[in-house]
Amino acid sequence: MKRIISLISSVFLLIPALTQAAETVAKSEPVRQMTSSPLSAASLLQTLMGLFLVLGVIALMAFLLRRSSHFYGMGNGQMRVVASLSLGPRERAVVVQVGQQQVMLGISPQQINTLLVLDKPLDTASDPTAESGFAERLRKIMQQQKASS
Repeated sequence: MKRIISLISSVFLLIPALTQAAETVAKSEPVRQMTSSPLSAASLLQTLMGLFLVLGVIALMAFLLRRSSHFYGMGNGQMRVVASLSLGPRERAVVVQVGQQQVMLGISPQQINTLLVLDKPLDTASDPTAESGFAERLRKIMQQQKASS
């Protein structure tokens, strides 16, 4: 991945030198008159091929970044949010599990504080008050509306 980035950066560093070389060649050649229309099929094809080349490079770079482990950070599936509670418009209390340990964090726009390191991990699977998925919540709301009408 580092090789690809260094290769791309070296190409971008060579652009000014290539531009200057093209200008010196253009100065040495006599001015020519255009013999064909600039809106010909060949120029349109050349422009489209350049566009597809650039889009292909962008797609390739996105694919490589997605496959790279550096893009996702250091979590590697070892961290997950167990529970979250909104305390205000921009403040939250969150229980995060890191490996086998659970930590309660207070999150505000300015900072993140460790509130409590839990000795006994929370068991959300057996908790009847635990939030269910979106489909379950939607089903309950629809049943309540049917019962009220």
